[in-house]
Amino acid sequence: VSNIAQITIAVNGVNDVPVVTVESATVSVNEEFTLVFSAGNGNRITLADPDAGSSLLELTLSVNSGTLTLSGTTGITFLEGVNSYASMKIRGSLTALQAAVDGLSYTGVTDFDGNDSLSITLNDAGNVGSGGAKEDSSKNITITVNAVNDAPDLSAVSINPTFTEGGLPRYLFDKVAILTSETGENLIEFKLTVEDLA
Repeated sequence: VSNIAQITIAVNGVNDVPVVTVESATVSVNEEFTLVFSAGNGNRITLADPDAGSSLLELTLSVNSGTLTLSGTTGITFLEGVNSYASMKIRGSLTALQAAVDGLSYTGVTDFDGNDSLSITLNDAGNVGSGGAKEDSSKNITITVNAVNDAPDLSAVSINPTFTEGGLPRYLFDKVAILTSETGENLIEFKLTVEDLA
C-alpha cells in the first residue's frame, strides 16, 4: 500500500526588463542631411520585452541639437513632445513602437556640426508580473555631424544706371551685403565682372 501526495505549485510571474538593442553605437551624417535608422543602413534600433504581449509600453527619445521624426505614428500616443521634435515620450504596443522607430530619422539643426547624442529609454509600465515597472535606459547613440562648407551669401539691388562715354562714374548696385554662412569663416576673394560694355 502506498500513499501519493499531490502538491500544487504556483509559479508567480515576475516582470522582465525590456531591452533596447542598437546595431551601431556610433553613427555619422553630413551637416543638414538626414540620418535614417534602419536595418538596411546597419544602424537599426530594436525593442524587445519577453513578457509584454499586447501591453502598452513607453518609449522616450531625445537629442540635443536636432530633431527626431518617427517613420509612422499608427497605434502611438504622444505623452510628451510631438513628432519631428528634439524629444518625445510615446506610448504603444511593442509592435507599434518598433514600427515607429524602424526608419526613425534625425536631422541636425541648421549649421550644426559636432557630436550629438540620441538617448533611448524603454519602460514597460509594470503591466505584467510582480516587481513594478522596469526599463532599459542605458542606450545612447553618438551621432557625429560632419561639417559641410556652405557658400557665402551675396545680395544687392541693381540700379541699372545710364552711362555717358567719358562721363562720370555711376554706381551699379545699392544695398550690397556679403555674408559668410560658417562661424569664424573669412572671405579671401571677391570678383566682379562687367560684360557687354561695347
